[in-house]
Amino acid sequence: MPGVPAGNGTDHARWAAVARDVRADSAQPPADGPAPEDARAFDAARVGTTLAPLSVRRILVLDEGPINLDDVISVARDRVPVEVSPEVLGRVAAAHEVVLDTMRAGIPSYGLNTGLGPARDQRIPADLLEAFQEQIISSHAAGIGEAMGVEEVRAIMFARLAGMSRGGAGTSPSLFEALRQFLNKGVHPVVPRLGSVGSADLAQMASIGTALLGKGRVIDDDGSTRPAADALAEAGLRPVQMQPKDSLALIGANAASVGTGTLNLRRLRRLLGTADHVAALTVEALTAHTSVFADVLMLARPLLGQAASAARIRAALHGSALVDAPMPNSVQDPLSLRTVPQVHGALADLLQHCAGLLTIEINSRAENPLVDVEQRQVISNGNFSVLGIALAFEALRLAVAHMGMLAERRIALLVRNTRSTTSVAEQVRQGRWRTGYLVPVLLQNTAAALVSELKQMASPITIMGTPVADGVEDHNSLAFSAIQLTGRAADHVETLQAIEVLLASDTLDGRGEQPLLGEGTGRMYRKVKDVLAQLAPGMATDVVIDRLRTDLLAETAPPSTRISETPGGRRGRAAAG
Repeated sequence: MPGVPAGNGTDHARWAAVARDVRADSAQPPADGPAPEDARAFDAARVGTTLAPLSVRRILVLDEGPINLDDVISVARDRVPVEVSPEVLGRVAAAHEVVLDTMRAGIPSYGLNTGLGPARDQRIPADLLEAFQEQIISSHAAGIGEAMGVEEVRAIMFARLAGMSRGGAGTSPSLFEALRQFLNKGVHPVVPRLGSVGSADLAQMASIGTALLGKGRVIDDDGSTRPAADALAEAGLRPVQMQPKDSLALIGANAASVGTGTLNLRRLRRLLGTADHVAALTVEALTAHTSVFADVLMLARPLLGQAASAARIRAALHGSALVDAPMPNSVQDPLSLRTVPQVHGALADLLQHCAGLLTIEINSRAENPLVDVEQRQVISNGNFSVLGIALAFEALRLAVAHMGMLAERRIALLVRNTRSTTSVAEQVRQGRWRTGYLVPVLLQNTAAALVSELKQMASPITIMGTPVADGVEDHNSLAFSAIQLTGRAADHVETLQAIEVLLASDTLDGRGEQPLLGEGTGRMYRKVKDVLAQLAPGMATDVVIDRLRTDLLAETAPPSTRISETPGGRRGRAAAG
């Protein structure tokens, strides 16, 4: 499409609404019950949670307007098909024309008619430029290790498609369309997890390029793999013929960091909501002070994340006999109970900061070299460095570790309470292991082991890089590694939450007469009992914890998909679910 003018970038992004309000639960309240107005206001302003059910949108149109992080979620998780506006198609074609003009003029341009990295000053003859594209993909497909899941691969592919749509990559329209078709037809390349140093996710993106060429393997929803050539044939697609600069336009980006970072951001938001509910159940179990969550205390230092956390805890405790109970024996509880909003709120504030960085990145033209359509030139630069995002996830991981540290301390309090209120002789007489499941007090040790690993994972990885490419790339962000470590830290905290909720429920059982619990805490307690009732007597603890993680914690988390706002302030629309 030579000669098509680039778009002016002023239109708002448009969604094609094929179906509206079709969620069966669209009129139902959130699973964790209605939150008070202050919680809703704080959530909307800072934490970014959705406060009302979203309409289902079945087509996402990439146009000249801003791209939202929720778009990544809807395409990756809900598999919303992607369409492209004529203006964006024109912008992509116009940028590729600049690439072709630069090639015809013989102007040296990195990765177009020169080698890459240490070979950057070696010229590539014109008759080898198309073959050079396949050589780039093959020489950079160095990823190893565990294959990413389908949702992650889709997030990565959409992040790259979104980046290409901004017009700075110079990709050919044929490659742009091929990547879109991979998304819409469900062709998901095998993308290994290891290999990125954070100066563009070269190894991961080259794995996608390999499949686009009809080579390598793809992964199906059940985790099985098969030859990419078979998947393309089944989908009615042909291997793409890479044009000059296409390979670098595809791999020279941080789409793996942006895509998986967005998925991890959403996961951490859900983890945060669950953490408040779990902590509230422990407050009930230990008859701790509820006054520390009062709105007047949050207004004394008006940090929005902290206030939102306290409001969610108050909502979970609403209706509990503990709220109006006489003051407990001690005038103050341990800090793991008293500072939950402060610690959880710090994570909420960091999530908002990180969402802003990722939103800017997915809307940017961060390619090296950058194709400047207006000046009709191709410019080398360093915009592939995403140290800001890397450092944001380092901070997130620290905050997640602190959340886990509080959970481990509350677990220790619950175990100590059990030991102090029920003698060993009484536990033997009860013989609960004979007819049901005996909650092991040694879960305190398990929690201690988990939190020790969590603290180790909190150590910064971004300063551990080493020069590569014969010293040409002598600084790297390690952003992808920082994001992956943050996901592993979230795994540990989810397990700690499952242990805590199990011990808190067991502590409530040990009281004899069941106290009146709050609306949210009571719901969580009953769900724990339901999970245990479905398990056979003597079930292994690892099975119990896994069931609680999947059945309980997923249900009690706020049903939110909106995780960000665009730089222009327009909240994006994501497929609900």
